[in-house]
Amino acid sequence: MSINEVDVKNDSDNDLGDDFDYQPNVEDDAEDDDVDSLDSTSKSEEVCGVKRIADLMVEDIWNLEFRTEDEACQFYNTYSCWHGFVMRKDDMVRDNQGRIISRQLVCNKEGWRNVRYLDLDDRSREARSLTRTKCPARLRVKLDYGYGIWKKGGYRHAGFTCKDLYNHIDRYRQSKVKNGDANAAINYLIGKSNNDPLFFGKYTFTSDERLEHIFWADGQSIIDYHCFGDIVAFDSTYKKNKYNKPLVIFSGCNHHGQTVIFSFGLLSDESTETYKWLLETFVEAMGGKSPKAVITEGDLAMRDAIKNVLPDATHQLCGWHLQRNACENIKNPNFLRDFKCLIYDNNDHREFDRRWAAILDKHNLVGSTWMEKTYETRAMWSHCFLRDKFFGYIRTTSQYEGINSLIRFYVNRKNTLIDFMHNLDRALKEYRNNELIADFKSQLSEPVMITSLEVYERSASCYFTRNIFKEIRNEIQRAGALNIKVLSTTLDKVEFSVTALGDPAKDRRVEVDRGKNLFSCSCKMFESRGIPCSHVFCAMKFENILEFPDSLIYKRWTKNAKNEFIITEMPVNDDIERVLKFRVGALASNCNKLCDIACKDLADFDEVQSELVNLVIHLQSRKQGKSTPNVNVEGINDPFVVKSKGAPSKRSSWRKKRACSNCHKYSHYYKRCPDLMQHSVEGKPHNRSDGNASAKDSVFSPERFGNSSRSISVKSEHHLGPKTKVRFVYSN
Repeated sequence: MSINEVDVKNDSDNDLGDDFDYQPNVEDDAEDDDVDSLDSTSKSEEVCGVKRIADLMVEDIWNLEFRTEDEACQFYNTYSCWHGFVMRKDDMVRDNQGRIISRQLVCNKEGWRNVRYLDLDDRSREARSLTRTKCPARLRVKLDYGYGIWKKGGYRHAGFTCKDLYNHIDRYRQSKVKNGDANAAINYLIGKSNNDPLFFGKYTFTSDERLEHIFWADGQSIIDYHCFGDIVAFDSTYKKNKYNKPLVIFSGCNHHGQTVIFSFGLLSDESTETYKWLLETFVEAMGGKSPKAVITEGDLAMRDAIKNVLPDATHQLCGWHLQRNACENIKNPNFLRDFKCLIYDNNDHREFDRRWAAILDKHNLVGSTWMEKTYETRAMWSHCFLRDKFFGYIRTTSQYEGINSLIRFYVNRKNTLIDFMHNLDRALKEYRNNELIADFKSQLSEPVMITSLEVYERSASCYFTRNIFKEIRNEIQRAGALNIKVLSTTLDKVEFSVTALGDPAKDRRVEVDRGKNLFSCSCKMFESRGIPCSHVFCAMKFENILEFPDSLIYKRWTKNAKNEFIITEMPVNDDIERVLKFRVGALASNCNKLCDIACKDLADFDEVQSELVNLVIHLQSRKQGKSTPNVNVEGINDPFVVKSKGAPSKRSSWRKKRACSNCHKYSHYYKRCPDLMQHSVEGKPHNRSDGNASAKDSVFSPERFGNSSRSISVKSEHHLGPKTKVRFVYSN
């Protein structure tokens, strides 16, 4: 492939790095096709003219030649990364035989969208976000027929069979649990704590030295909790590991409205004391910060634990589980429809009581025990009593069911503890990747404006993330179908009555403080979900307000919600991830220069290699002296299989044993019956007699174990800054 001089455009020539080398106009017969593996260390830069990718000028790129089209794409992709943009493939030209003879590579923001696609009248779905900015960067490569194109590889180069691979994986898994599954799991968490300064883990064991409860949360989850930990939902699930331990996942909602996971816990039972230990450990892991709102399915043990550990948190019961309980207790589909309205409708307390009494009379439920108990807990499940409390987008534990549907692809009931924890980390990475994709779309794309109130819509697109912006845009659209009138005016305060077009009965009161630029609506949408309602937008339009008020921007839903927290809440020395990136970049730069100098002379190479090995050994020994002490966890035994709650399985594991058809005993079959063999030896005819022997039932009674009366507590703290504590806690 050769490059046309006219088709090379570059938007930056500054030096952004020196990690990659490229050698123009030098024939390379190496078998490796990777661009960054070209040998640039065997000769000096002055002799062979080696230049790094970040130092390449337009004239240098004109003279480059590539063996394949993929190699050209790989080069331009690396080049674009160093210069701050992303490459994509554009148009191509083929010859008579269908071979590609020319390919153009451009920036992913090259070009623009035709105006006619923005104003379609028959659009069936929302227009895609605008991502093109007419970027002129491009590279065109053309095929030179004098060079051949070839490929290499195949199964014959693998050097092993599938059976060898399976055996190797099995040996690797067995080596991880050679001292026991519980010990391997604890050592795995200790290793994570050594690599993650903010990691927190804690476990307990029983009187017979068996693992009981275990809790862990990595540094990223702890940071996520400090950003979005005002709402927490948690529930338990079974059949996710070989010991059937209940898995409890603490989750929340990030600034994109997506699920974010805060921590994990494996328990031995679901008693109130166990949940109290779990919640206390959770608050300890999060630096003493308690959530403002908690959502659970309504388990009584969970309720008691939340009252004791989180007395100031608002506890909401899952609406979906409440509907399922209503379906089981009240066998009436018409009642379920009315009951659902009571759960989610946005009314006041008086309206709720009136409708509750009407439902009891309508469905003849006066005196129902279940209805009386449900009415006593109405403040925990009806939106009428919870609408002034912020719950964001979490009304039910349905997001927990979504977590279960995802992790079932990673974990199963046959997993050991070490495999279970490792696979949970993989599932956690998928959730974090979803957040990165949403961040990319929110920061680097622009939505198409579709409402008549474009001034509000454009302001919202600048402040809020893409998913939240869509919800706000729906409210802006609804504002066009509302009527408004002034009720009263006192000094700087105005009260409006906002009604729906054609339905004046639905009246909402909006108060506007012109002096402080504050807004409040009787629907309480901003208080419960953090987004302004259509009634507020209607009042803003009536008041001719052209700028989006700061009082209506909930920081939690903004694009920079996480960044603002790190800047305002976290000390500079505690921004571990950012500091580590800077350190890695500085060390990599110096190491690259050292490698360029030392590799050109054998004596220098031997000296640097020896010094590096000694330096690595020295740093490792010093780190071991300051890291987590060598805690002896070999005495921790694997836990027993936990008996889950609920009804037992309908499939019985007991099978009727096969008995001898002659003597009806269970120790043998007809052909080896001792009676027949004795008769055959004595020469006597045998008669089948009905034996009275019966099978004895063998009862398996698992060993019972209780909580240990003694306790052990080992804490390790690494002081990385004035207010940073790294800890991995073990207690009983």
